[in-house]
Amino acid sequence: GELVSVVLPDHLAKIGTQAFASCSKLQKVEISDSVESIGESAFANCSSLEIINLPLGLTEIKASTFYACYFLESIEIPFQVKKIGVNAFYNCLSLNKVKISKNTTEIGKGAFDQCFTEGVEFTTVAGNKYLPSFIATNYPKATIKTVEDISLGKVSNIKTEIEYTGTPYKPEVKVTLNNGKKVEAGKDYKVVYVNNVAAGNGKVYVVGIDGYGEGYVNSFTVVCKHSTIEKTVAKKPTC
Repeated sequence: GELVSVVLPDHLAKIGTQAFASCSKLQKVEISDSVESIGESAFANCSSLEIINLPLGLTEIKASTFYACYFLESIEIPFQVKKIGVNAFYNCLSLNKVKISKNTTEIGKGAFDQCFTEGVEFTTVAGNKYLPSFIATNYPKATIKTVEDISLGKVSNIKTEIEYTGTPYKPEVKVTLNNGKKVEAGKDYKVVYVNNVAAGNGKVYVVGIDGYGEGYVNSFTVVCKHSTIEKTVAKKPTC
């Protein structure tokens, strides 16, 4: 089709199988972090695709999701992804940089075949026990770049229940590492808020950037409380 760029809406939960397959002119996709599932071959044969972000709630990259995306040069695998399916990035000829989590412990056959003639640079934390042996066996030309692990510590200042106010809940999150090293928001990690306005369940993601990898996810609930209003109106208000 003629689609060149797309921004998917907030609160979208799923991208279906082959949703954008063979959109040969599609170059850029922005996916909301509310998305938790992307179907098989969703972007297969998007031969012009150059830029796409994977949502932080994703736990699996399914088979052939990015099959033959020739111009895709880099990708960051979210830290909650445990499995990468068969042929997930097969024939992504330009793909040369992949940031991948220690939590990814299953990579399917052909997942990175024909990527940059398989001289891909994988970035991960030093504690990744799965990746080195996988690469040695399947992609001997590939290299590994290590970064520090932001998840070896704790986060604070995130409540589990918030009263609805109509304004976004954006706490100033603090990360404390076990080794005592100081880290800064915007420099070492980023904070992403999902479903943080309307009543319901939301999440706060803390994600290592630049010299850090991995992350944290904390859930919270926005609760609608109108006890005083309910005494003066006949119909219960909604948030």
